[in-house]
Amino acid sequence: MNMISVVIPLYDKATQVRDTLTAVRKQTFTAYEVIIVDDGSTDGSPDVVREYLREYGDFARQVRLLDQPHAGVSVARNKAIAESRFDWIAFLDADDTWEPGYLQAQYNLLSKYPFCDVLGAAYGLNQGGGKVVRAKLSTLPFEGTDGVLDNYFKVAINSHPPLTTSATIARKSAIQEVGGFPENVSSGEDLLTWARLAINGRIAFNTKCMVMHNRDPHRFNRDQLTRMPSKDDVVGGSLEGLFRQHAGIPGLKAYIGAWHKMRARIYLSNSMKKEAWTEWRKLVRFHPVHYKTWAYLLVLICPVKVI
Repeated sequence: MNMISVVIPLYDKATQVRDTLTAVRKQTFTAYEVIIVDDGSTDGSPDVVREYLREYGDFARQVRLLDQPHAGVSVARNKAIAESRFDWIAFLDADDTWEPGYLQAQYNLLSKYPFCDVLGAAYGLNQGGGKVVRAKLSTLPFEGTDGVLDNYFKVAINSHPPLTTSATIARKSAIQEVGGFPENVSSGEDLLTWARLAINGRIAFNTKCMVMHNRDPHRFNRDQLTRMPSKDDVVGGSLEGLFRQHAGIPGLKAYIGAWHKMRARIYLSNSMKKEAWTEWRKLVRFHPVHYKTWAYLLVLICPVKVI
């Protein structure tokens, strides 16, 4: 029987991590270990975890709590992967939750598609105030409740991301082969990791929604707009490197364009037109036929504020 290592990076989630741990503890599939890496939290998050583990002693025997100075989510995930004992890694963020049958459903998916290195699943977005929406997933290449996602990039450019951390399980060797999560970037580390995994292996996908991302979309959008892109665009450069090696993969070129569109939007929102022009030139090179490409050009030419 394959066993699963659940990896939870933790940074300042004291008010949410109990719900996340409860979601793991209530899984019907119990052949797992949990590795939590506290990334230098400042709000007492690890104390909340310790209190929870004292409360649920049986569960605590399956859990390891590690710590590190604040170094970012990629370093925390990579540390947990290195410490893991099992062949499959289930990712879970410390503010997200699973339905009780999630791990069992993904284990069944593994049994059905043993040639795949990645197991993805549909997910919901808890936007606060009781509003929950299911992530949009278009152009799936199969019918029914599961199948092989062999057009990852085409789905990604027409949908919400088909792979997201709390709804992805991957073979440990596959993650290590692509170098884990890049540690020298401030955003986009997961986007690049999923792209590398999609190119290097095959993805089985479950369309049943058993994962919930908990976020306030207004705060999320503000964060995206105020978090300035790194001047040294490691993610963009790495994606372009993948394209040079795998130019024939459908959707990969537009996927890179979407990355530069996001960067252009942030720069425009901060009235940084010089930087936005640089990103737009890359956007038009990789995604010239999308209407937003030319809408962004209009914004660059005209004094219109992007919000």
